[in-house]
Amino acid sequence: MRTILFLAVFALAACDSDAEHEDGTGGAGSPAGSGGGGSGGSPAGGGEGGGMCTPDGGGCDAQEVCVFTDGTCGEGDPSRHCEYYPPTCGESPLQTVCGCDGMTRAANCVIGDVDTRPGACPPPEGQFWCGALTCDQGQQYCRLETEASCDPLPAACLEPGADCSCLEPINGTCMCDQKDDGHLEVSCYTI
Repeated sequence: MRTILFLAVFALAACDSDAEHEDGTGGAGSPAGSGGGGSGGSPAGGGEGGGMCTPDGGGCDAQEVCVFTDGTCGEGDPSRHCEYYPPTCGESPLQTVCGCDGMTRAANCVIGDVDTRPGACPPPEGQFWCGALTCDQGQQYCRLETEASCDPLPAACLEPGADCSCLEPINGTCMCDQKDDGHLEVSCYTI
């Protein structure tokens, strides 16, 4: 129930350019089903996304959100597009994303309005982002379940060359990813 309420609030917030967005990249590299498919924004479409729209969602169908789909928050393509918002979107595991507002957050439905450029949303020195939290590099790992947390690294993870295997066993609904800067992020399905 909390997931459905979250998705409803998220869908409304995604249409407001002044709101904090909890979504991600779209367009050709977007999750399955979110391509939009031409000016009608049909879920059966795909590729370049739906028609042009206004930040308040004007021009989008009921199952769509109005977002930047270029990964550069409109710097490469200043127009917004309607993107299909699949009903199963909230079933994805959480991940840390950098929003077009320069804020990081944990999101399980990544459709558009994220900055995927290198160096976007830089963390403070010696730290890394875990949702909207900062964790200490080399001391903590990021755990994204129903919310973000910075958990202490087990002793095995403090060894040189440690990878996700130092956190095993990991719950069956979670997966671990070692990020480019070396920190570990455990993402869990929320449903």
